[in-house]
Amino acid sequence: MAQKKKRGEGHPADAYPCPVCGGTDFTWGRTFGYGGWVVAFKAYDSRWYRSGKRTEARECNNCGNILLFTTS
Repeated sequence: MAQKKKRGEGHPADAYPCPVCGGTDFTWGRTFGYGGWVVAFKAYDSRWYRSGKRTEARECNNCGNILLFTTS
């Protein structure tokens, strides 16, 4: 039986090691804010009424560095 793919696994960033320590073992997760707000990316030149892109995060299990990535 095939294992279910975890969220974040298979992301193009998986091909790149941690820029801090060179580690390749990561834990994927999401970013969040307190009060129910979700952290999102919004370009400076975007209109106020357009929604931003949701973000996912990758934590290096060796050094703890966290990188953010947008999702489509």
